[in-house]
Amino acid sequence: ACVANKGCVNTPNFNLCSDGEACTVGDQCQDGQCIGFSSQCDDNNECTKEICLAGGGCQHIPVNSFECRPQIFIIYPPRGAMINGPADVPVTGYVTSGGQGLAEFFINGFPVTTHPTSGAFTFMMKPEVGMNSIQAIATSKLGGQDKAVRAFAWSTKFIPPGQNLPSGLGIWLSQQVWDDNNTSDIDDIATVFTLLLESFDLAALVPNPLTSTSALQCKFTVYAQPVFIGNPSVDIKPINQALQVTVSYPNLYVGLDVDASGFLCPGLSGDVSADKVQVTIDLVAGYAPNGALTFDIANPQVDIQGLDVDIDGILGFLFNWLIDMFEGTISDQIEAQVLAQFDAIPLDLASALQALAITQQFELPPLIGDGPPAVLELTTSLSAADFDQFGGFFELGSSMKAIGGETVPYLTLGSLGRDKCGKLGEPDFFDYLMQNELEIAFKDDLINQMLHAAWYSGAFEIPLPKSLLGDVDTSQYGVEINDLSLSFLLPPILSSCNYDEKLKMGIGDMRVKASLNLFGQPLELEAYASAVIEAQIEVIESVDGNTIGITLSEIGLFEVEVEDVNAGFEGAQGAVEDLIGSFLGPDIFDSLGASALSGIPLPEIPLDGFSDAIPKGTTLKLELTKAYRLGGRTVMAGNVKQ
Repeated sequence: ACVANKGCVNTPNFNLCSDGEACTVGDQCQDGQCIGFSSQCDDNNECTKEICLAGGGCQHIPVNSFECRPQIFIIYPPRGAMINGPADVPVTGYVTSGGQGLAEFFINGFPVTTHPTSGAFTFMMKPEVGMNSIQAIATSKLGGQDKAVRAFAWSTKFIPPGQNLPSGLGIWLSQQVWDDNNTSDIDDIATVFTLLLESFDLAALVPNPLTSTSALQCKFTVYAQPVFIGNPSVDIKPINQALQVTVSYPNLYVGLDVDASGFLCPGLSGDVSADKVQVTIDLVAGYAPNGALTFDIANPQVDIQGLDVDIDGILGFLFNWLIDMFEGTISDQIEAQVLAQFDAIPLDLASALQALAITQQFELPPLIGDGPPAVLELTTSLSAADFDQFGGFFELGSSMKAIGGETVPYLTLGSLGRDKCGKLGEPDFFDYLMQNELEIAFKDDLINQMLHAAWYSGAFEIPLPKSLLGDVDTSQYGVEINDLSLSFLLPPILSSCNYDEKLKMGIGDMRVKASLNLFGQPLELEAYASAVIEAQIEVIESVDGNTIGITLSEIGLFEVEVEDVNAGFEGAQGAVEDLIGSFLGPDIFDSLGASALSGIPLPEIPLDGFSDAIPKGTTLKLELTKAYRLGGRTVMAGNVKQ
C-alpha cells in the first residue's frame, strides 16, 4: 500500500506459499517470509535413508551398510559340542536383517525358512560319524551377507578317556616270519627254533639202560652208548587254527651194549641207526584263565625212517628174534625222548608273542613352535590269536592315555568311536592285503583316542607369541600382529565315514584370540575356524628309519568366522578372516599331518629268550615300506628286520 510521506509499504500477511523445499509442509507467509514446517519422515531405522517427496510424502531407501547386514545367531549345537547319535541334529537359532529384510538363508547349501517376525529357524541335519561342519549364509535383499561357522563331533559311540579298546590293534605275520627257509640270519621263528633245539643234548636225554627184556632163561638189558644225531632242520607252516612244526634229525646212531644174565646167556653189542627222525606237532593257541597266551601241543607224530638194529659178531644172526623184540621198544624210547625236547617250545613261543603286549610312552611333538611335547602312553594286551594257511593273526586290546592328566576345561564324551559308521551292515574285523612279510593295523578308534588324549592334556592349547610370527607378511592387510593364541574346542578327528569313503581329518571350532594393530589402531578379536581336509597315509623316509605320516592335501572346507571384535572395527571382519585363513590354516594342517602318527610305537617280538645262542636284544620288528587303508583301519606294512 502507498503511505503518505513513506511511499510503498509491504505489510506481512499470512497467505499460503511455497518455500521450494520438498521436506516441508504447511508453507505460510510469516514476517515477510515463506515458512514451512518439517514433515515427519524419520522412521527411526538406521538402515534406511529418508527422502521427502513433494506434497509431504516420504520415501525410505534401505542402506546397505556393514551394520545393516544380516546377522546369524546359532543357538544349538553350542560350540565344541560332542553329540551322541543316532538321532539327526537340530540346528536352531535366528537371523536378524535390516534394510529391506532377508532375501535367502542357507545351511550347508540347503535353503532354510526363517520365522517372518522373529527370524527363528530350525534345520534338521543328517550328520556323519566324525567332525561335522555347519556353514550358514544369510543374504539381505540389498546383497549384504553374513556367515556363521560351527562344528560338532557326532557318533553313535564315544569312548571314555583311557578305556581299553578290545581290538584296537591287529598284527598279521606272514609265512616268511614263521619260516623263510634261511637260517643264515635270525629273522624268522624257524631259525629260532633251530637254535633252540641245537642247544639240547639229545644224547643226555636218552635213558640208560635204554630198555630190558627177558627171553627163556635170559634177561637182556640194553645200554645206549654213544648217541649221535645230526643237527635239526625246522619247518614251520601256518595251518587252520594252528602252527604246524616239523623237525627233522638226520643220521641217528646209537651204540648198543647188551648185558645178559642167566645160564648160557651171551652178552651182545651192536648199534641202532636211522636215516632220519622226523617229528611233526601242531601248536594250538589258547588262553590261560589270567588271559595270558598259551600254546598246546596237538597231533604229535614221530617218523623214524630207515631204522636198523644190528647185533655184532658171528652169532649175531642167531639173535634176529631178539632184534625184532628190541626194535619196537627202542623206537618207542627214541620217539619219547625226541618229543620231550619240545616241551619248552610252547611256553617259549607264547612268551615271545606275549611281548607284543606293551606299555610304552612316546611323545607327540608340539603342533607349532617349541613348546613341550605331549607325553602319551600306549598299552596293549593280546586278546585273540588265530592261524590259517596264509599266516598268523593277532588282535590286541589297546588304549592311549596322556601322562600328566587332563588340563583343558572342556566337557567331553570321550574319543570318537567309528561304530561301523553308524551302519548295521558294515563289517568290523581286521583284514589285510597280505602282500608283505609283516602288517600292523591300527583302528581309527585307537588313532582318535591318541588325538583325544593329546588334546585333553592341553597339547592343542597353543600360544603364538610375536616371535613365532616374524615371517608372516601381513602388510597387505594393514595389520600388525602382536599376539595370537589357539585353542581347539574339539580334538582333531580322523574318519572315513563319508559319502565317498575317503579318509578325512576334521578340525572343529578352533578358537583364535588375536591382539592386532589395524591401520595403527589396537584391535582385540575372537574368531573360530573349522576345516575338513582329505588325508593320505604315507611313509616318511628317514635315516633313522621310516615312519608314517598323514598328508593333508585337498581342503574340502576351511572357514573362519570372526565372532567378537572391538566396536568400530566390525567392517574389518572380512579382511581379518582372510588374514587368519591365509597363514594359520596351512601351517597347522601341515604340522598336524606330519606328527599325528609318527611317534606311535610299533610292537616287536623278542627272540633272545629262546636260547643263549641268540644275542641279547634280538627282536623281530617291522621295516616300514608302505601304508594303506582298509575300512576303518590304517595298515603299516613292510619286511621283517632283526
